[in-house]
Amino acid sequence: MPKDKDMKGISFYGNSFFIIKNDVELVAESITRIIMTNQGERVDQPFFGCNLKAALFEMADTSTENGIVSTITEQLNTYEERADILSVSVAPDPTIPEFIIIEIIFKMTYQTEQQATALTLTVNQGTLR
Repeated sequence: MPKDKDMKGISFYGNSFFIIKNDVELVAESITRIIMTNQGERVDQPFFGCNLKAALFEMADTSTENGIVSTITEQLNTYEERADILSVSVAPDPTIPEFIIIEIIFKMTYQTEQQATALTLTVNQGTLR
Protein backbone atom coordinates (compact mmCIF):
# COMPACT_ATOMS: atom_id res chain seq x y z
CA MET A 1 0.00 0.00 0.00
CA PRO A 2 1.55 3.32 -0.98
CA LYS A 3 2.26 5.83 1.76
CA ASP A 4 0.54 8.65 -0.12
CA LYS A 5 -2.81 7.05 0.80
CA ASP A 6 -2.98 7.64 4.55
CA MET A 7 -5.31 5.24 6.27
CA LYS A 8 -7.91 6.68 8.61
CA GLY A 9 -10.61 4.90 10.52
CA ILE A 10 -12.98 5.07 13.45
CA SER A 11 -11.65 3.52 16.61
CA PHE A 12 -13.39 2.62 19.84
CA TYR A 13 -11.40 -0.24 21.37
CA GLY A 14 -10.27 0.88 24.82
CA ASN A 15 -11.87 4.33 24.45
CA SER A 16 -15.04 5.70 25.98
CA PHE A 17 -16.09 7.22 22.65
CA PHE A 18 -15.27 6.89 18.96
CA ILE A 19 -12.06 8.57 17.82
CA ILE A 20 -10.24 8.81 14.50
CA LYS A 21 -6.95 6.91 14.22
CA ASN A 22 -4.35 6.78 11.47
CA ASP A 23 -2.00 4.19 10.02
CA VAL A 24 -0.04 2.38 12.73
CA GLU A 25 -2.56 3.12 15.52
CA LEU A 26 -5.38 1.77 13.38
CA VAL A 27 -3.51 -1.43 12.53
CA ALA A 28 -2.40 -1.90 16.16
CA GLU A 29 -6.06 -1.77 17.21
CA SER A 30 -6.97 -4.28 14.50
CA ILE A 31 -4.21 -6.61 15.70
CA THR A 32 -5.51 -6.30 19.26
CA ARG A 33 -9.04 -7.19 18.11
CA ILE A 34 -7.82 -10.24 16.21
CA ILE A 35 -5.87 -11.46 19.23
CA MET A 36 -8.68 -10.84 21.72
CA THR A 37 -11.44 -12.43 19.62
CA ASN A 38 -12.33 -16.06 20.26
CA GLN A 39 -13.18 -18.25 17.33
CA GLY A 40 -16.92 -18.40 16.75
CA GLU A 41 -17.59 -14.86 18.05
CA ARG A 42 -17.72 -13.18 14.63
CA VAL A 43 -20.81 -13.81 12.51
CA ASP A 44 -19.98 -15.64 9.27
CA GLN A 45 -16.29 -15.89 10.26
CA PRO A 46 -16.10 -18.93 12.56
CA PHE A 47 -12.31 -19.23 12.32
CA PHE A 48 -11.51 -15.55 12.94
CA GLY A 49 -9.60 -14.88 16.17
CA CYS A 50 -6.84 -16.34 18.29
CA ASN A 51 -9.03 -18.26 20.74
CA LEU A 52 -6.91 -17.43 23.80
CA LYS A 53 -9.58 -18.75 26.17
CA ALA A 54 -8.94 -22.24 24.77
CA ALA A 55 -5.42 -22.06 26.23
CA LEU A 56 -6.72 -20.98 29.64
CA PHE A 57 -6.38 -24.37 31.33
CA GLU A 58 -3.35 -25.59 29.39
CA MET A 59 -0.03 -26.16 31.11
CA ALA A 60 2.03 -22.97 31.20
CA ASP A 61 4.99 -24.39 29.31
CA THR A 62 6.95 -23.83 26.11
CA SER A 63 4.61 -26.01 24.09
CA THR A 64 1.60 -23.86 25.03
CA GLU A 65 3.54 -20.65 24.39
CA ASN A 66 4.64 -21.95 20.97
CA GLY A 67 1.04 -22.90 20.14
CA ILE A 68 -0.20 -19.41 21.05
CA VAL A 69 2.60 -17.79 18.99
CA SER A 70 1.75 -20.00 16.03
CA THR A 71 -1.97 -19.22 16.24
CA ILE A 72 -1.40 -15.46 16.58
CA THR A 73 1.05 -15.41 13.66
CA GLU A 74 -1.33 -17.40 11.44
CA GLN A 75 -4.34 -15.24 12.30
CA LEU A 76 -2.50 -11.94 11.80
CA ASN A 77 -1.07 -13.06 8.48
CA THR A 78 -4.55 -14.14 7.37
CA TYR A 79 -6.64 -11.20 8.57
CA GLU A 80 -4.34 -8.16 8.73
CA GLU A 81 -2.94 -7.50 5.27
CA ARG A 82 -1.78 -3.96 6.06
CA ALA A 83 0.98 -5.21 8.38
CA ASP A 84 4.00 -7.43 7.95
CA ILE A 85 4.44 -9.43 11.15
CA LEU A 86 8.15 -9.55 12.02
CA SER A 87 7.93 -11.44 15.31
CA VAL A 88 5.50 -12.66 17.96
CA SER A 89 6.51 -13.65 21.47
CA VAL A 90 4.50 -14.91 24.44
CA ALA A 91 5.75 -15.15 28.01
CA PRO A 92 4.25 -15.28 31.50
CA ASP A 93 4.08 -11.94 33.28
CA PRO A 94 6.93 -12.03 35.83
CA THR A 95 4.91 -10.03 38.37
CA ILE A 96 1.53 -11.80 37.98
CA PRO A 97 1.90 -15.43 36.83
CA GLU A 98 -1.79 -15.73 35.80
CA PHE A 99 -1.18 -13.17 33.05
CA ILE A 100 0.68 -13.56 29.78
CA ILE A 101 2.53 -10.86 27.90
CA ILE A 102 2.18 -10.93 24.12
CA GLU A 103 4.58 -8.82 22.09
CA ILE A 104 4.11 -8.34 18.37
CA ILE A 105 6.68 -6.54 16.26
CA PHE A 106 5.18 -5.39 12.98
CA LYS A 107 5.67 -2.86 10.25
CA MET A 108 3.24 -1.39 7.80
CA THR A 109 3.55 -3.02 4.39
CA TYR A 110 4.95 0.20 2.93
CA GLN A 111 7.57 0.75 5.66
CA THR A 112 11.11 -0.50 6.09
CA GLU A 113 12.08 -2.75 9.01
CA GLN A 114 13.73 0.25 10.71
CA GLN A 115 10.22 1.67 11.11
CA ALA A 116 8.85 -1.37 12.93
CA THR A 117 6.39 -0.95 15.80
CA ALA A 118 6.15 -3.02 19.00
CA LEU A 119 2.70 -3.78 20.40
CA THR A 120 2.62 -5.31 23.89
CA LEU A 121 -0.57 -6.78 25.37
CA THR A 122 -1.00 -8.20 28.87
CA VAL A 123 -3.80 -10.76 28.89
CA ASN A 124 -5.59 -12.81 31.57
CA GLN A 125 -8.42 -15.24 30.79
CA GLY A 126 -9.04 -13.59 27.44
CA THR A 127 -9.20 -10.00 28.76
CA LEU A 128 -6.71 -7.17 28.49
CA ARG A 129 -5.12 -5.72 31.59
